[in-house]
Amino acid sequence: RTYEGFWGFDKFKHIILPSMTYSHRPDSSMSFTETPRFDNYDNTIGQSRLETKLDNVFYGRDAESGEIWQVGRLSLYQGNDFWNAVSKTEDYEVEIDVRPRPWWGFQLTGERHVSDDEYDLDAPYAFRQRLLQFYERAFGHPYDLYNASRYNARFGDYNRLLSQFYYDKTPQGGKWSARIGYNYAETQGRVFNREILYGAGYRINDKWGVSFEHRYDFEVGELRTQTYEIRRRLHCWETAIRVRDRESGVDIDLEFNIVAFPGSRVKF
Repeated sequence: RTYEGFWGFDKFKHIILPSMTYSHRPDSSMSFTETPRFDNYDNTIGQSRLETKLDNVFYGRDAESGEIWQVGRLSLYQGNDFWNAVSKTEDYEVEIDVRPRPWWGFQLTGERHVSDDEYDLDAPYAFRQRLLQFYERAFGHPYDLYNASRYNARFGDYNRLLSQFYYDKTPQGGKWSARIGYNYAETQGRVFNREILYGAGYRINDKWGVSFEHRYDFEVGELRTQTYEIRRRLHCWETAIRVRDRESGVDIDLEFNIVAFPGSRVKF
């Protein structure tokens, strides 16, 4: 449906995109202890799940230029287990994206994960999860912070929040792009991430560009990750070198992208 515009817009258009997905994954015919461990697929558990999503997309047309872009989006997601071989879970997500101009906007995403308190102690990881919970209640702290985070994320309730302001005028011929955001995650009453994210990119000319991004965690009082990138545009492809310094090591990535087929037509 279309609506009359305001705040410099001539018209608005609202589109609703609903979807529903049902998935069923049978439990393994072999017990967990008898299954050969080759890869992560051997950890797959049985599940029957229904997921629904409702996207509300809003387009706006500028009154002066006539340009049209997505000025807003509201996405609602819900996933519920009818059956789960380990523990039934429910997931709720909401995402809001508001873009008053094509080159800047604000995004907010929230997620809530709820697990059933009933465990099947014959199921994989469930018995170890019980031991970790007992140790934490008895001594007042997790046996191992990393493993506690992994198991709580799989079996426990958790909440996550991400918000950011973003700016990118390079598609309109600008030089700069940037973003600043906040990331929060907690599980079973314990905060695991309280981070500020910030980064910027600069297009030096038609061929060269540089960018960086940092994640500072207030829980540990230090930079968790630092990422730096240099990008080079060539005739019909581009390459980039990306260096990321994280807590447990340094990653060096080499990227190649095809960006055009000048003088050629590709048919399918």
